[in-house]
Amino acid sequence: MDNDGDLDLFSTSLGNTDTDSSRLYINSGYPDYQLTAIHSVTEALDPGDGTGRGHGRGVAALDVNNDGAMDMVVTRVGEPLLYINKGTTNGYLKVKLTGHDNYTNKLAIGAKVKIIAQIPEQGSGRTKQMREIEGITGGVAQSSQIVHFGVGTASVIDTVIVEWPVSGNVDIFTNVAPNQTISINEGLPSAIKNKGHIAGNYRLGQNYPNPFNPTTYIPFTLPKSEHVTIELYNINGQKITTIYNGTRPAGKNVVRFHPTKLASGVYFYSLKAGDFHAIHKMMLLK
Repeated sequence: MDNDGDLDLFSTSLGNTDTDSSRLYINSGYPDYQLTAIHSVTEALDPGDGTGRGHGRGVAALDVNNDGAMDMVVTRVGEPLLYINKGTTNGYLKVKLTGHDNYTNKLAIGAKVKIIAQIPEQGSGRTKQMREIEGITGGVAQSSQIVHFGVGTASVIDTVIVEWPVSGNVDIFTNVAPNQTISINEGLPSAIKNKGHIAGNYRLGQNYPNPFNPTTYIPFTLPKSEHVTIELYNINGQKITTIYNGTRPAGKNVVRFHPTKLASGVYFYSLKAGDFHAIHKMMLLK
């Protein structure tokens, strides 16, 4: 609610009576992370009136007025209640995903978005946050599927990572500017405003065919010409072999993998390029 880089809590209909009120709890953040009820707001939040029409049945979070602060809609027996958030000037990032028809669903349900940023309000280290695109968020309410991150007074978001379901594709963007909504389409390059240079768009794709025998291909995308290392590991995390080690051009790339002495089973292939690191699973069937 206050965009300081930690999650706050909003709960509606805490008990089972008609006089139950919704509650807003603010997270104190680093270093204690304690929840404190905001009593000055509580009495105005959906007080039950004894008719069964006052208390909430569900709550949805979304940025109604597109100012970067999350607002709340409480559903109930009567008319829904809308609460506009006017309490923060901290920074934010919103991410809208669109899945590819051949892989993920259009709404990108099941995709995970992760960000890493140096947020002064959360201490001296880098703060990691994660959101998952969900089909329902509880009760009779559905929160916005545009995921929202609070980033405090951070001047830049170091890394934005999108993990797509089904396809296993991973998109990574670096040096992303805060206070914007970015749209990312699975399988397509994305134009994202950044802090001084073109945002990196790395991708490690799923090998094809998979399962395979005897040959498979590993696709990946680089935003610039860069040294790439692709390594193979077994399910115990032991390195088996180096599939590729060399420089590749910017854009889409494919590396052929034709193992001759591997047994059937599940393996993991890892791609490293600069600060980018991603891992996918492959299966060899003989």
